Amino acid sequence: MVPQVLAYVQTEFPPEERGKAFGLYGIAFPIGGLAGPLLGGLLAGSDLFGLGWRSIFLVNVPVGVIAVILIATLMPRRAAADVDAAVDPAGILLAGAVVAGLMVPLVQGRQAGWRWWSFALLVAGVALAAICVIHQRHRRRTGREPLIDPALLRQPGFGSGLIVAWLFLAGMAVFFVLTLHLQEDLRFSPMITALSFLPATLGIVGGNGLAMSVAARAGRGAVAIGIAASLLGTTAIAIIVLVAADRLRLWQLILPAVIFGLGLGLTLGKLVGTALQDVPADSAGIASGVINTVLQLGSATGIALVGSLYFARLHAGFPSAAAAAVALFVASGLLVIALIACRGLPVPRATVEPSRRPADAGVGQPASGG
Repeated sequence: MVPQVLAYVQTEFPPEERGKAFGLYGIAFPIGGLAGPLLGGLLAGSDLFGLGWRSIFLVNVPVGVIAVILIATLMPRRAAADVDAAVDPAGILLAGAVVAGLMVPLVQGRQAGWRWWSFALLVAGVALAAICVIHQRHRRRTGREPLIDPALLRQPGFGSGLIVAWLFLAGMAVFFVLTLHLQEDLRFSPMITALSFLPATLGIVGGNGLAMSVAARAGRGAVAIGIAASLLGTTAIAIIVLVAADRLRLWQLILPAVIFGLGLGLTLGKLVGTALQDVPADSAGIASGVINTVLQLGSATGIALVGSLYFARLHAGFPSAAAAAVALFVASGLLVIALIACRGLPVPRATVEPSRRPADAGVGQPASGG
């Protein structure tokens, strides 16, 4: 569903309105992610229908029903185009195998004692990634639609935008580690732990409001400022967790959580918009699918990497506060790299001289394939 949202914004909104649309996406995406733990804490603590923590899975039922109703009533209808959109089953299998080969060792390797198969899967994942690239290029050369069009990576800012997005979302694992520390070591309830995330939502709303009010020419700069704010918030949380140790109180996390959320709100919508700004409308669906996959992989990679480091420090005898702080400093390091990678993002179109501006043919027009 999520890639369709980005493709819809890219094809149905004119260029001058796309920034605000991506800004609203930037509000919904992280607030939804932070609302999940709040609802989860509430449901886990209330023992709804006697299901205990299992009731958290019921959240998707009312949300899904409401989403279907809104889609049916609000989204414009488009006639189906006569397009031969052939599925690439080999590409799907290869891409899935690459993700499995890289993610399974990160998630399970530490717990399994980093046995030989962990490293074998990592090597296989890299090799399969190379095969997947070759396969996609072959489909392109033979006139068949690839799962991931290699030409997209040559679009100004798209490839660099994917790198920044992956690093930025990987750095968002701060709240995963914080949740483990607050509940497992400090014995906070799920609801109280979830409340520690609430100040970040205020920052997200403020950051998105700022992002939508900033002129288009500040796209790359806004992304860098947002990442810097999230870096400041993450580093401050790490220091507070380390210094306060078992005396940590939620009020100590309010200001850094707000700063963290401010950066998240300022970054996400602007980053997606900047990465997609030069992608033609007829490639919007593929590009949106790629960038959404990278966002999801960034989150999963961050949780696997930072979470594994946290548990490794615990098993090495570190106090929980020290282990959490080390993991959070690593998350800060990922954000530092993301901040440096922002230099590869394109100059916003509004500042490019007309003689040098890339062709906009088809951008902003409805895509034939939806």
